[in-house]
Amino acid sequence: KVFYVKAGWLKKESTQKPWLKQKEKAGGGVPLDLGIVMIDLAMWILGYPVGMRISAVNFKHTTKNVEHSSTVFMAVKNGGTLTVDVSWMLHVDHETFYFDLYGTQGSATLSPLKVNKKLYGNLVNVAPAGIESPQVLYRKSYENELKHFIGAAKGLHPVISTGDEAVQRMRIIDAIYKSAARGKEIVLR
Repeated sequence: KVFYVKAGWLKKESTQKPWLKQKEKAGGGVPLDLGIVMIDLAMWILGYPVGMRISAVNFKHTTKNVEHSSTVFMAVKNGGTLTVDVSWMLHVDHETFYFDLYGTQGSATLSPLKVNKKLYGNLVNVAPAGIESPQVLYRKSYENELKHFIGAAKGLHPVISTGDEAVQRMRIIDAIYKSAARGKEIVLR
């Protein structure tokens, strides 16, 4: 049973996409760009829990009207917790992506894939050997997403990610913005 997810996507400062810093074009800052991806993955891992408390801090040091960095803490009704750190503009030498899970019988990390399971009193790495490169996996993820979309559009299988799930993610993003603006925890039921 997963009870804690620690996720982050931290990028170094870049000027390659100036529209990201324009709220009227982007809609919002890094919580909408990178944060929602990390939150969606975490919600899937946690089994789409309902009922949560959300606390967030957003930073706009180098941008005027969108957030360049965000730190979020979420506690879900079933006892699980989630932390998400996202940024476009940290003073670091390289991009960092992490997604770590902690459960009652082991732990896992996504990048690089490592799965530790408690077996007979010992922690054993049970991740499959021979994982493909991150670049190949990244490309395959998009190929699989396109295959799913086409298959769902043709009626070959149901849509995996529903509109209701998208609305739930946006409720979470809205709570992140409210928490950061008000400086207090927001409760979603």
